[in-house]
Parts: sequence; structure tokens; C-alpha cells
Amino acid sequence: MTRRPDQIDWSALSHAYSSAEDVPEAIEALADPERVGSAVEFFHDALLHQQSIYSATGPAVVAAARVLVEGRCADPEDVGEMLLYFAQLTAYWRGLARDDPGAAAHHPEVAQVSACRAALDEVADILLPVVAGAGAAARTAAAIQAYRSAPDARAVAALAARIGSAPPSAGEGGQPPGVAAGPQGTAGSEGTAGSGAATDPKTAAGSRAATDPGAFAGLEAACAWSLAALGADAGAAGLAPRLAAALARVRTRACDREDLALLAEHWSEARELVEELIEELVVGEEPAHWLIDVNVEAAAAVLCAPPALGDGDDEVLIDLVRTSRGATPRVVEHIAALAADPGADPEPLIAVLEETPSTPEVCDIAAVLADRPAGAPRSRGWARPDHRLGAARILAAGQDPRWARVLEAFVRASSLEQATWAKTSGRWALNPVGPLIGAGLSPGAGLVAAVTERLQKHTGRTYVSGLLALLAGWPSDECRGALETVRGLLPDRRAFKVLVAWRDRESLPALRRVAADGRLYERFAVARMTRDLQDYHRVLDAGPDESCLPELIAFWPEPGDPRLVELCRRLCRIPDGARPPAQRVRVAAMAGLVEAGDDVGRHLPALLSLIAADPRVFDAQALLRRWRREGRLGTDDVSRAASLLAGIAADGGGVPWYSADGVRATAALTAWRVAGSLPEPPELLARILAETLSGHSKQGTALDLAESLADAPAGARAAVVAELSRQAQRDQRLSTMDAAGDEELLARMRRAVALLGDGAAVSGREP
Repeated sequence: MTRRPDQIDWSALSHAYSSAEDVPEAIEALADPERVGSAVEFFHDALLHQQSIYSATGPAVVAAARVLVEGRCADPEDVGEMLLYFAQLTAYWRGLARDDPGAAAHHPEVAQVSACRAALDEVADILLPVVAGAGAAARTAAAIQAYRSAPDARAVAALAARIGSAPPSAGEGGQPPGVAAGPQGTAGSEGTAGSGAATDPKTAAGSRAATDPGAFAGLEAACAWSLAALGADAGAAGLAPRLAAALARVRTRACDREDLALLAEHWSEARELVEELIEELVVGEEPAHWLIDVNVEAAAAVLCAPPALGDGDDEVLIDLVRTSRGATPRVVEHIAALAADPGADPEPLIAVLEETPSTPEVCDIAAVLADRPAGAPRSRGWARPDHRLGAARILAAGQDPRWARVLEAFVRASSLEQATWAKTSGRWALNPVGPLIGAGLSPGAGLVAAVTERLQKHTGRTYVSGLLALLAGWPSDECRGALETVRGLLPDRRAFKVLVAWRDRESLPALRRVAADGRLYERFAVARMTRDLQDYHRVLDAGPDESCLPELIAFWPEPGDPRLVELCRRLCRIPDGARPPAQRVRVAAMAGLVEAGDDVGRHLPALLSLIAADPRVFDAQALLRRWRREGRLGTDDVSRAASLLAGIAADGGGVPWYSADGVRATAALTAWRVAGSLPEPPELLARILAETLSGHSKQGTALDLAESLADAPAGARAAVVAELSRQAQRDQRLSTMDAAGDEELLARMRRAVALLGDGAAVSGREP
């Protein structure tokens, strides 16, 4: 049992802002009508800050529950809701720790799960007598029972007794049996210090709840919710309790087909119930997002059942695709069924398909939808996006040659200007253009002609930048028909970018004039195009900033040029404590001087010192690998580097926890490629890979490391194969904002496993 507040050393605990020494004051304020609002706000802001839990959270909420059940709480409803939010957060972090073994490396909250689960069980015990009451406090106390760490016979008995009883009489005044009257007295009392309670809105609401059948139905649903969560039969016949029980079994992953069918049939009612039972959603702002978070398989069955997409349903399906690998085929099947209706609005269907991998099946659906007329205008303030643009992106990403025809139809359509300002799935029309200009895409004469004509007839509202970006990304030999039109747009800097991308040397005099009057970018673009030393000197004359200096030094045409050497010598004097962007410049300067003839030994100590000071300057380790690859490092150099990198791979080099995974993976990769050494034991190497792949940062580096281990010791290979196999079999996507990106990572993991050992371990799930 958690000790009383005056028995706890709060200075040894912490919350979001520092020491928890101010928590006892907030607990005391819960009993003060004038301070209770700020006290509840303190609990949310400091102890449950931004969906987090801390070492002080558990003891504080236990104390708050005691204040409530002892009848001293000045606002039982808000405090009850705060306790329910704590229960949901604890369950959320418990689920994350269960489903993602690498979560502890990225989320300090995972370390608090065990203590908070114990505190949650204690809160549920403290509040159990409140279930026998009425109103919001009873409903909240009942709902909290669902989050116990294990079934409890006393809780089951109390909930079962309450769900089968009649609403309490008006004489109870909403005061739960077994709970002492608060300092305000009972509702309706007169001549007491708390007589004002009779006119208090929250107290009045509690009194009404005592006899309100609707309020009791909410309590009954909460009881059914918790009974089902604890594995007991709710035994209720009404729709709301049945839905609540089904939702609880979904959350505990004990649902069956009957539960899913019931939720699919009555999802609109179930959504309202979710909002009532889970008043502060842990993830997302919509009940469907809660469903996806707690049970993605059930979410796929329920959310892919409706015969049509309602307002916002496309965003829900997008979230489902971004979350789950296994649910994506179900979503595609659902969209295909909806697309079979000739009257279906193509825009939301295309918006969902844009988030799925561009398989042949998805491309076929997109091609069919591209020929459909747009649906009715939406009521929101944006102009309606043209679904043909999304269809073209899907087809292009799938290397389907039909993309050019669809994009040509879009470009020629009068809706182009309207779609320029339309927003769908967070994207502006024609942005990003990446999927429409990738390698291997041939626009064809018709599409180039359509873009050229729109440029020739452009108005102030035509999206010229997007059209020129398309031309810049396509092969210049296929865009000859647009050349004169683009030249005619000079000195427009957007046209300048296209001609530089096409390396149009006939336009060089005009491009130099634009560069002379323009910014640093234009001068550097001309220099890279010509490789003329004088053009590079003009860039230096313009005073380049640190953002472009590394690239400028790397592409300098004559490494021994005195002006370059002078620049690099000056930049090498940047101290270790400078910001990372400045350190990247310093690394580029070291590389430039070695290319100019300096011995590596002159710069290696400074490079190693920089890596030790801030291992997040990944360019420094890349240069170390490059020098090793070029044979510039001696035996002693390799030994010094190996010792430094081993320490960083083991402990992250002292960087903050949210950067440590990428730092450790990069150090392990560098140590292997420079010195042939790997983190020991092999389990440490596997953990580094797991944490980096789970962290949505430097995932490519982790796979670079895995793919380079073909000649590593057998123990290391086996550990890596086991971890990559586990990552490949997980349902949750590694890249939660990009399903296509996750599929690319998945393909790389399969290749690495096949390279290192037992490829059959991940053969069950095809790309």
C-alpha cells in the first residue's frame, strides 16, 4: 500500500518540471473549493504532462483517490476524470512496452509502468465503494476497474451487483454509499457551512444523476465495460451495455466475431459510448483512432465494414494503413469494393490509396477512379482537390505507365488552378512532386506538351512552380518541346532551376546573368553546372553560409586551389564546442585539406576529438569510414578509433536518450567498417538494431550495418537475423507516417536476413 502523503519523501520523486516537493500542496488543494481547479490542472500539467507518467505520478494519484473517497474532494467529477485518464495512460504505456521491446530506449515512461500499474490497482481498490453510488463519480469508479492488472473477485462482485440494481433513490442525493460527506455537506442540506452546495452545478448534476435513467444507463455501460475487461459476463441485455462489453473485450484482445459484428452494425452508437467511457482519449481525437490503437485487427474488421465512406472516414482508414501492415490489404479490399459503385466519390478513395503501397491491384483501382468525375464540393473552406492528381501519384509510384495519361488529363483540366490551393491528406496539389519525377518515369510527348501549354497560358493563379518542378525532374531529352518556353520565362528563378537541371549550356550566358543578380543558390548552381573555377570563386565572393559550405568544398573542381585551402584552414579552427552545423563545415574542411595534400595524421586527432565531444555529428564518422576505405589510416589510427567507437556504441556517448539510438547504430557501423569490431555480446548488437529501427530515426543506418555483416562472427549474424526476423514479422509499421517507407525497410530487412542466414524466417509476409 502506498504511504500517506506526509510519509513520502517527495524530493526523491519527480514530475514533468523537476522535483515533486510541490505535490503535497496540490493534494491538499483538492479539498479546497477555491483551489481545486488549479490543483486538478497541476495533476494534468505536471504529473500527466503530455500523456506521460513520472515517478511521482503513482503516489500522487493514490493520494487523490483517498481524498475523493473520504468525501473531502471539492470537485469529485473532475478528480474522477483525472484518475480515469491516469488509468488509460498507464494502460497505454503498458501496451507499448508489451508490443515494442525497443520502446524503453525512446520512452522514459516505460520505466514507470510497473510502479504506476501497482498504483492503479490501489486506486481501483480505493474507489470500489464508489461504484455503489450514482452520477459521474460512480461511473468513473466503475470504468477504472477495467484497467486493473489482474481480475479481482471483489471488483467483479461489486460491478455485477451494481449493474443489476435499480437506480438509487433521490434521497441518496448522489452521494456514493461508503463515502463520507464532504466539507460542503450533503446536497440539499441547509444551515450548514456547505449549504451552497445545493446550487453548485456539479453537485446539482450529481443529484439529478441519482434518478436520471440516462445517467444510470451510462453507469450500467461502465459496469459492463469493466466486467468484460475483467473476464466476467456482464449479463446485460441493453444495447449500450452490450456494446460496452464488446469494446472492453476489443481492448483486452478477447473479442470474438459476434463482438466485431455488433460493433460494425452499431458503430455510430459505439463511437458515442467510447467518448463517454474514455473521456480523455490517449491517442487521437476520434473514437476510431482509439480502436486502432488498442486492437488494430478488430479495427480493420469494424472500420472496413460500412458500405460507404462518411465524412472523415478516409482519414481513419489512412491512420489504419499507417499503423498496421496486416490491416492494409483489408483496407485495399474495402476501397476496391467501394470503388465498384460508379457513384462513389473518388476523392476520399484516392486519398486512402495514396497511403498504401502501390501494388498492381492498387494501381488498377486508381486507374479506374481517375476516369470518374469529381464528387460534390465539400463544405469545408478548401477548393476540392482533383482526384486525378492523386491517381497519377499512385500510378507513378508503382511504375505504371498509365500515370502519364492521368497526369496529362489533370494538367489539361480547368480545375488545375482550383486544385493548386486544395489540401488533401496534408498535401498541397502537385506537392510533393517526388512520386511524379522518379527514376524510370517517362512523361511522353503528350504530358510534356500539356505542361508547356499551361505555362504558355499561365495566369497569376497558375501553379507555375509545380509545373516547372515537373519539367526539372524529367529527362531533358524528352522535354525538348518545352525548352524555348522555359527559356522565355527567364529571369524567373524557377525557370533558372529547370535549365540548370537540364544542363542547358546554350542558356549559360543568361543563367550567369541571373546568378550575378541573384542569391548564393544561383551562383552555386551555375558553378556546379560548369565546373569552372572562376564560377566557384564567384560563390566565395558572395559569402557562402555554413549551410552550403560542405557541399561547396566537396564539389570544388581543383582540390589544391589556394583559395579553397585558405578557406579550409580557417574553418578547421572551429572549436569542438560549436553547434553541429558548424562542426559539419569543419569536417568538410578537414576532408578538403586531405584531398589537397595534407596528411591524415594532421587532422585525425581533431576528428576523433570532435566525435568524442558530439557523436551526433555523423559527417565526422562518415569521413573516418571514407579515410579507412581509401587506405589512409594506419594500424594505430584504427586502434584509437575502435576504442572510442566501442564506448559510444555501448552507452551512446552521453547524448540525450532521444538521440542515443542513432548515435549507437552509427558508431557500431563505423567501428565495424573501420576496425572490424562489433559491440559485445551479440545481444547488445541486436538491441542497438531493435532500438534504432523502433525509433524512426537512422533506420537506414541500422540496416546498412546489418547488410555489411556477411563476414561477421556467427554469433553476431545469428543475433542480427533473429532481431530482423522479429521486426519483419511485427504488424506495427516502422515508419508510422509512410506505409511505402515501411515497405522499403521491410524489403531491406528480408534481403539482409537472406544474406546473413535463414531467409525462411521472414518469408511468410510478402512485400
